[in-house]
Amino acid sequence: VRCRIGVHSGEAEPQGGDYFGPAVTRTSRVTDAANGGQIVVTAAAHRLVSGRPP
Repeated sequence: VRCRIGVHSGEAEPQGGDYFGPAVTRTSRVTDAANGGQIVVTAAAHRLVSGRPP
């Protein structure tokens, strides 16, 4: 089994035990863009973990 992972950072709205909003949609699209065995990271998430300002 080859997993694919998408990483993004942004605001999400909790509703009824789930999360919604543009950041959730973006994360889903980034995950869909990955192939098996890949981790795809958006620029927003990369800036957050690299310590660079947005």
